[in-house]
Amino acid sequence: MECPKCGFNNKMDASFCKKCGYNLKEGKNFIERANDSINLPAVFLGLVVSILVLFVGAIFYGSTVVSGFPKRIYVSLVLVAMAFFGGVTASVIGCKNFDEGYANGAFLSLVLLVNLGFLAGILLMVISGITASFSGAFGSTASSVQTSTTGGSVLDGLLNMVELLVAVISVFIAGIAGGASGVFIKDGLKGI
Repeated sequence: MECPKCGFNNKMDASFCKKCGYNLKEGKNFIERANDSINLPAVFLGLVVSILVLFVGAIFYGSTVVSGFPKRIYVSLVLVAMAFFGGVTASVIGCKNFDEGYANGAFLSLVLLVNLGFLAGILLMVISGITASFSGAFGSTASSVQTSTTGGSVLDGLLNMVELLVAVISVFIAGIAGGASGVFIKDGLKGI
């Protein structure tokens, strides 16, 4: 990174110029500082751990241990666990301080939510395509296959949106908390 004051070529992760002492982080906005903190290989390994948590959650989904949980709450808890443990992994592997832990945990949560949203969209499109195919193939008898969207009330739709918003916010908080916890664990392991 070139110093804007004296032109000295510093290391990319330098905070201050080695020659003149200029604060290299001073001229950067929030996005640029966050980008400097993100460790992509560590986030990738955190996503691998998140996928493992998803598989464990899927295994327990049919068991009697979680049979009392409503499906939406269970899915939300699995998403939160994915973000938390992925954030912990990313921070233990690739973060030096809490700011980097927060940034990596939040970035992992964002990548997780975008990818899961993309997969959910594809799944909905496939289901819609299958329903449309049955409707075209069987004509009017396929109306029993289609579901009615007018049966629910506006309040039900609003509650569903609130539940979704709470789940998304919870995933972000869990990712950030996992990032901070990973730095805390890493610092604790250094003391041993």
